[in-house]
Amino acid sequence: MENSIVKIGKIDLGKLSGPFTKLVEVGAAGCGRLWSPFEIVLKAKAESKARAIKALANHDIAEFQLQSKTRLEYLEAVRQDNLSKIGTHALNALPETVSDEPVEKDWILQFFDHAQYVCDEDMQILWGRILAGETSEPGSFSKRTLQLLKTFEKEDAKAFTAMCSLCFYADNWPCILMNSVTQECLNKITKTNVDYVIHFKTIGLLMNEPGITLIFDENKATTIRYYDENYKFSKVVDRPVPHLRESFTRIRFTAIGYELIKTANAKPCPGYVHSFSESIKQTNGLELVLVTE
Repeated sequence: MENSIVKIGKIDLGKLSGPFTKLVEVGAAGCGRLWSPFEIVLKAKAESKARAIKALANHDIAEFQLQSKTRLEYLEAVRQDNLSKIGTHALNALPETVSDEPVEKDWILQFFDHAQYVCDEDMQILWGRILAGETSEPGSFSKRTLQLLKTFEKEDAKAFTAMCSLCFYADNWPCILMNSVTQECLNKITKTNVDYVIHFKTIGLLMNEPGITLIFDENKATTIRYYDENYKFSKVVDRPVPHLRESFTRIRFTAIGYELIKTANAKPCPGYVHSFSESIKQTNGLELVLVTE
C-alpha cells in the first residue's frame, strides 16, 4: 500500500492494509457496516422531529404509528453513528502490525451490543482503544471487562486514569502504594475528595482484600517499577523499621483493572515518587532509590 495519506472524514487511512482490513472485518461481524454516512443520521433527526410535531397537532393516530416506526429508525441511526465513531477511534489507535489470530465471534457481538449505546466522545475513544487492542492482539480484553465497562461512568474513567498515573508494578503486577501522600495526589488530580480506592474496589478494578505490605529486607531490597524507571527501598537511618505496615500498603489491581490500564493512556504524575519517598523517609527511615544498573 502506498504511503500517501488518504482520509475519509476524520479517519486517517495512513495505516497498513492488514490492520485496517482486519478492523473492518471485525466491525462487519459486529454490526454489518462500520462506517455509515453521517447524513443519514441528520436526515433521521429532521424527519423524526417534523413528524412528531404534525402528529401532536392533528392527533393523527396513523401518524403516531409512523412516528413510532421513525423513532426506532432514528434510534438505530444513532446507534450506528455511535459505532461509526468508535470504529474511527479504533482505526486511529491501531498499531502498524496486528496478530493473525481472529477475534472471537462472541466477543465481537458482545462488544458491539454494549458499544452501540455509548454517545459520549471520551467514552467512545476508550471503547475504540479496546476494539483496536483486541483486534491487534485477541484475548487482550475479557468479556468480563466489557460487562464492567458497560456501566462505566465518564467520571470513573477520569479517576481511573488519575489512579493509573500513580501506579507502581511490584512482582510484575500493577498496584497502588497507598498512604497520605498518594491520597493527596489522587484528590488533587481528580479535584474531589471521593474515596476512589473504595469505589474501585466496589466495582471490581482494585482487589477487595486487606492491604499487603512490601516486605523490607536489607539483604534483598524490594524492587518496584514506576513507568520506565525501577526503584528499590533503601534504609536511610540506622534503626529498625517497625511501622512499615501502618505507613503504606500495596493495593493490587484486579485482572479487569490490569486490562483497562492499557487503555487509560496515563502519564507519570510529576513529583509523586519524590513526595512518596520523602514521606516514608520520615515515618520509616526508608527511601526510594532509582536503580541505574
